[in-house]
Amino acid sequence: MEFGKYNATPLTLNDGDVLRDMQVDNRGRLVFSSGTGANAAQTQPASTSSATTRSVTASATSVALLPASANRIRDTVVNDSAATLYILEGSGTASATNYTFVIAPKTTQPGYYEATDWKGAVQGIWSSVDGAARITERT
Repeated sequence: MEFGKYNATPLTLNDGDVLRDMQVDNRGRLVFSSGTGANAAQTQPASTSSATTRSVTASATSVALLPASANRIRDTVVNDSAATLYILEGSGTASATNYTFVIAPKTTQPGYYEATDWKGAVQGIWSSVDGAARITERT
């Protein structure tokens, strides 16, 4: 497999029990098919020009970072804090033992979490109260 080179001949990805053709289109996007042959449906990443930003102050108790949104295409959470941020996708309570992702503390570069397929609520909790989460939600 070569990266950075357009190839009109698709490669195959084994997605569990389904084989999917994949290739990079002429705009550099990874494209998957939902089947094989002439009737394969092509899927491409959604694009948008609408984004909302917000900051959520660090908290030692679980707080909502993002509400559920059926319109969400992508979200990015940047940990602008010297404390560890534990992120939980779903409606539970985020904690140091109940999380989906961990974002390390900010040193010279802040860590971040990005989701392209999650439309549910996102919760967060920090290991100590310091800084904030900088959030961009694209719809």
